Amino acid sequence: MRNLEANTGIKGIWIPQPVNAKDNGLDGKLTLVLDKQKFTFDVEVKRELRQYHFERLLTQANNNRPLMVIADQIFPTLKQRLKDEGIAYIDGAGNIYLRREGQVIWIEGQKAPVGQIHTRNRIFTKAGLKVIHALLEWPEAINRPYREIASLANVALGTVNVVMAGLKDNGYLLQLNEKTIALKKKKELLEKWIEGYRTILKPAMLLGTYYAREGNWRTMELPNGAVWGGEPAADKLTNYLDPEVLTIYTAGTKNELTKKMLLAPKIDGNVTVYQMFWNPVLNEKTPEIAPYLVVYADLLITDEPRCVETAEIIYNKHLKTLFE
Repeated sequence: MRNLEANTGIKGIWIPQPVNAKDNGLDGKLTLVLDKQKFTFDVEVKRELRQYHFERLLTQANNNRPLMVIADQIFPTLKQRLKDEGIAYIDGAGNIYLRREGQVIWIEGQKAPVGQIHTRNRIFTKAGLKVIHALLEWPEAINRPYREIASLANVALGTVNVVMAGLKDNGYLLQLNEKTIALKKKKELLEKWIEGYRTILKPAMLLGTYYAREGNWRTMELPNGAVWGGEPAADKLTNYLDPEVLTIYTAGTKNELTKKMLLAPKIDGNVTVYQMFWNPVLNEKTPEIAPYLVVYADLLITDEPRCVETAEIIYNKHLKTLFE
């Protein structure tokens, strides 16, 4: 949209498809404003438009006219086919074609600015790490609609587009057929995710440190929407680690949690509370504890031998088949 406005003066107003909306396969709506005229389209977003996308695009166009395709790259032959089918388009450089109400806007030949930000540099942001976590923990999600992935990861729909493009650019996606993809180099991606989790994501989720008035953590009652992470979760999974630091993730507020669990603020307290960064629906496999991958990462990043040893137990029992 920035390139389009810079090159043409046409302003774009983008409205993502709401996560809870009925799934019609679209990514959102775009209103283009030129002088006092407005043109609104249903939009399909692609990293790179391919010939095999057209069967689905034609169905979308029949059900959702006027339809526009936005893609970083569209080859000339595919642009011509879009025009022939009456489908509008905008590419990453800001080139545009649309036909509405007897008017045609067609601008071609614009080049993307030198130094334009590439999506490969944006995989390991806070939001990107949330998406990668969802894809690593639940591999079947990768072929679900982007809005479902966004819901699982608690991120905006546009973040999923950026991360998937970045994963492709960095060689982490394998195209199995026209409709199915899979992650590859998963162990490498896991290692990079853990480092990003250590330095970017987990610190950003911190709500506070506390001490517990209740002496035995096993008798503490978690409020709805809260789960154990780190050492207490590992003890529940392995019965091998006697927790020294209690990690809790909550989908609620810290005030609700601290009141329910009788926690008092303390800088060097042994209870650390974090905002849950995944959709709570994904706790169905482990109702009282964080997802396996979170527990594993929590233990590894302590760099303490007793925690690292327990992490390996959890990896071998619950995660190894996903990554090796």
